This record gives sequence, structure tokens and C-alpha cells, in this order.
Amino acid sequence: MNPRRTRIAAASLLVLASCLFAAAWTQAAGDSHDLPVRAHLPLVANDEPRATTPIPSPATPTPTPSPTATPTATQPPDTTLSFDASRALEIARHLSVDIGERVAGTAGGDEAVAYLQGRFAAAGFTVELMPFGFESRYALASLQAAGQQLTAAPLTGSAGSSVTAPSLFAGHGAASDYAGRDAAGRIVVVDRGVFTFAQKATNAVAAGAAALVIVNNEAGGFSGTLGRAFPIPVVAVPGSARDLLLAEAAAGLALTVSVELPAPTAVNVIARPAPGSRCDLIVGGHYDTTPGSPGGNDNASGVASVVELARVTGPRPGVCFVAFGAEESGLWGSAALADQLAAAQALPAAVINLDVTGNGDDVELVGSASLRGRALQLAAAAGIPARPATLPEGSSSDHASFIEAGIPSILLTSGDYAGIHSPNDTFDRLNPVMLDATGELALALLLDLIEAR
Repeated sequence: MNPRRTRIAAASLLVLASCLFAAAWTQAAGDSHDLPVRAHLPLVANDEPRATTPIPSPATPTPTPSPTATPTATQPPDTTLSFDASRALEIARHLSVDIGERVAGTAGGDEAVAYLQGRFAAAGFTVELMPFGFESRYALASLQAAGQQLTAAPLTGSAGSSVTAPSLFAGHGAASDYAGRDAAGRIVVVDRGVFTFAQKATNAVAAGAAALVIVNNEAGGFSGTLGRAFPIPVVAVPGSARDLLLAEAAAGLALTVSVELPAPTAVNVIARPAPGSRCDLIVGGHYDTTPGSPGGNDNASGVASVVELARVTGPRPGVCFVAFGAEESGLWGSAALADQLAAAQALPAAVINLDVTGNGDDVELVGSASLRGRALQLAAAAGIPARPATLPEGSSSDHASFIEAGIPSILLTSGDYAGIHSPNDTFDRLNPVMLDATGELALALLLDLIEAR
């Protein structure tokens, strides 16, 4: 048994807690909240000539360190309920290895929804799929050349399709670069620079090209926008691929360019204790990823812990577990659920959110002051290292959607965000000890809230 393993109260966990949270729930509007819920950022920077870099997602939790608080110790009685990190790890492995990239509105996101639906149902819950409209920040692209899979990024305005065709190099993509060349039905490769992306795409379409590949004038990749919709796939590739692509084009060899545009609809997976049950308490975490990332830590770790918490507690009146969709595009799933519950006058009393919980040294607590204080007491009693934290401007997570609705909400996260939103966010980098610590503290807080109702 892990020496940090929390022994949690199943009944009579402090009459004090009842007073604390009865007060907290009646003054929800006064609780602190760190950030606005929907910090919708622009997709990417504009056309040429300068290079652009991806803007950090509003979902990236990067708490600013703050001094570790010294909470009032509370000794919870023993119980048989215990978070099983090995079970959570297996769920995280399936999400990040077997499924991998899970961008909302794509096939990978849909596969994650079906998997999570099955896991919640197996734990005895009534599972509801809640579709909602959203504006994706992401499209997916791939480029195959000489039997290799190359890094590629779709330009905003690109058509969504897959094309395999002979290739042709056309300089910087000026109209004159096509003189005397038959580009009809071909995948045209051009260098970045001199002309805007839109001009390059316009000239390629006029020449009859089936797709356009723009090679960066630096070793790394880039992103950008065409300014309007085009009828062919248009992708950007790193300058490091230039020699290979020009050699392929010189020989007229075939390339394959694919662009997948996410559907405008994503899904929340809601596990209720029974059909039509209210959600007086919500435990949630998002399942979607950014493009190109298997999302081991962000956020297979958090949503796997949500599923494990559901299994541990089983269906209980008023307690719902939610896997949120489209968090990486701007907290759309949690905002949609908060809006729906508010319209039905059925908002919860409190929300626990788990996001990026698989690496670090401490459990970091972000959100409403009342819940942070209680979580610190429970952590001290259980010997779990935890501290209050805040998120910097431009970062947020799903708890913020409910704080904006006036509901006390807390984010449990870890302190190491290296590699998230990248191909390096792999399952093998998860730390079972950290996953166990965040899971145990989330379980302690959930049971405390249940007892305080």
C-alpha cells in the first residue's frame, strides 16, 4: 500500500464540514475565481511574411507557484474506500496509447467518447451523451512522402480532403512559376515567402492543382490562415522537409496530403446515478487533446481518475461524473453543461475538476477559496502534499465554467506541465505516485462534500 494512501470517512466526516459548505454554497457569488471561462483566442496569426507560433490553449494549466499553506489538521476515520492508481493508469493507457490523439469533433474524439461511455456504464451509471456545438481551434493534417509520414499543419481555410497525386515544385508559387508546367491534378510544392498564403493558394487553384504544400523558410514548422475558404487542401510543413520534398517533386513522384476538419459538434459524457437524476455534485475532467498529442498527462490522467472515482464511489444520489469535450478549444463542453443546468435551475452545489494530474511533486489547488481550504485540511490529514495555486492570464480549465455560473469549483492539478500539447505528452511519462495523490485527495474531498449535504 502506498504510504500516502488516504483513509477516508464514509460517514460522520466532521459536523464542521456541514457548516463550512452550507455557508460556502449560499455565498457562491463571493467565492474567488481566477479566470474568465471562455478566453477564446485567435486561431493563428495572419498571412506572410512573419512566422507564427501556436497560441497556448486556454486549457493549459500552468499554475503560478505560491507558498505552501499550513492547513488545520483533520483526522479522517478509516474506510475501505480507496482510489486505485493502477486502474486509473490502465484507463489512461487506453486513451493515450490505444486511441491516442483525441481532438474534439474527430474520429479519435468519438472513439474516446464510446470508450468512456462503456467504462461509466460498467460502473453501474446511467450514461448520457450530451452533444453541443462548438468552434474548433484545430484541424488535422498529414503528409506522406517517400514512404515517410511528415509533420504538417493545415492552414485555416484549407479544404478537408485526402489527395494522392504526382508532385510538382513551383518556386514561391507565383503565377509565372507555373508557366510551361502542367500542374493540373498535381500536388504542388512551393517555398514560403514573397507572396501571402492566399496568393499562393489562388495561383495553385488557377493552375488546376489538387493540393498545395507550403515549405517553411526555416527548419521548424509554422501555422497560418488563408483568409478565406479554398477548394483544395493547403498544408504547411517544416523547412527540414524541403530537400526530401523537392527531390520527390523533381522526379514527379506521388505525395499524399490529408486534411481533416473537425465536425462542429462535440460530446460530453455524463454519468448519472439513475435516469433523470440531478447533479448536485459534479466530478469532471476533459478527454480531448490538441492535434499531434497523445494526451497522456493532458488529460488522460485527469479523466481516467474521474472514471476511477466513479467506480470507487459507485452511483450515489445527486453525484454525477462528467468527461468534458472540446476543453482544448475553449472550455466549450463545461460551458455548455453549465448553461444547460442553469437554464433548468439545476446547477450543482460544487464541482471538482481534474486536469493534468500525472506529474509533479504537489497537488495544486486552483479555484474557489472555500473548496481550496477544505482540500488543504483533508490533504494535511492524509499526508498528501498540496498547496494553493493560481493560473496565469490566458490559462484555464473546466472548473472556470462553473465558477462563472456562481458555483464553488476547484481544479486539482499537478505541478509539471512539460510536454503537454505536444507529441511528448506520452503515457510512459505519467507518475503513478502523483496520480494516486491527486486521486486520493479528490476522493477525500468528494466524500466530504457528500457528507456535508
